[in-house]
This record gives sequence, C-alpha cells and structure tokens, in this order.
Amino acid sequence: MRFKMLDIYRSITSVINMQKVTGGYELGVREPSGESLLRTKIVINCAGLHSDCIAEVAGIDIHQAGYKLHWCKGEYYNVAGAKNRQINRLIYPVPMAINVGAHVCLAVDWRLRLGPLFYYVNELNYGVNYSGRKDLLESSIMKALPFIEQSDLEPEACGIMAMPQDKGEPVRDFVIKHEEARGLPGFINMVGIESPGLTSSPAIAQYVSRIVDSVIK
Repeated sequence: MRFKMLDIYRSITSVINMQKVTGGYELGVREPSGESLLRTKIVINCAGLHSDCIAEVAGIDIHQAGYKLHWCKGEYYNVAGAKNRQINRLIYPVPMAINVGAHVCLAVDWRLRLGPLFYYVNELNYGVNYSGRKDLLESSIMKALPFIEQSDLEPEACGIMAMPQDKGEPVRDFVIKHEEARGLPGFINMVGIESPGLTSSPAIAQYVSRIVDSVIK
C-alpha cells in the first residue's frame, strides 16, 4: 500500500512519502545531506503548521476529514517611551471570535506589550510591519488604554498558529486521534493544536502515551 508523495515545504528535514509495511511504516525522508528511509512501528504526527500535510502524506483526505489547516498570524507591539511602565498587570478584553484577541501582555522585563493582533495569512512570513498599529488601536483592548497613541507602538514579534477553522468559520477543536479506523494502525494525528496546546502539553503527552501503549500491547 503506497501513499501519495508530498514535499512538506522547505523544512530542514522533509517527509516526502510514507508506505505501510509489515509491522509499521516506512518513511521517506529528505535532508540537506540526501534522502533516506526510516522504519518505525508508530508514527506520531505533531508537525505543527504542517501537520495536515503529514496526514495527507499518510493518504488521508484532509478536506473530508476536517484536517485542513489555516494559518493565523499574531503580531505583538511594544509600547515605547515613558508609557511603557504605566501598567504592571495583564488586561484582557471581552473574548473575540478566534481567540482572546489583543491584550496587555507584559514581557519578562515588565515592558508593556500589546497583542496579538490576529489575521489569516497564506505564507509563512515572520516579519512585523508598522501598518498593523492602526488596526491594533481599533481593537477592543484600546478602550481600556486611551492614553496610548499610534506613535507609541513599535512592532516587536509575531507567531503563526495552525487554526482548524478558516476566517469566518465557527471555532473548532483540535484533533488528537489514532487513525486505526482509517486503516492506519499506529498512526496518531495531532492536528490543529494552537496556543492552548502549549499550556496543556503535559496532559496531551500523557494522552498520546496511553494511545502508544495500547498499540504496543
């Protein structure tokens, strides 16, 4: 049983194909040094932004399964000057559609930061530009911070989440699933785990560990 070949973007190590073999799977891997084969009994797909692509490599119709991911970028802005120290605690607005939205989030050195300012993207670009300052000022958090002006905001950092829902779609939960019912025993998908997955990662690890134990037995 041979599955579809797919190059997973331009990562250092790419899974280019996957084949079900006796006792597990054979993965074709491409690295800068060349291509190689890896055999394993269990595959845990936790490829983050590309986890839907890995599921597709395994032969799963990601659109039918609801595994297609959508990239959502969150930008953070530093509050410059004397206003940077006027708040010493977190402040959250009323939750927004896809997340809590932009809020006061202090840096480790207690600098005042605002973000993330969310918007969907089609490419992985980790640049932060000044144009987002106006949009940030129009967010609900700014009603609690009337003393901050556009000139006070400096772009600082950003991140990109793998969202299971596209813009305007209802919020959906992430996927942690053993794909045995799809004829893929030992293949475990972890798809669309956005930022809450970081705070719950020990619980997720324990859950996946129990799945692995059941496969090994």
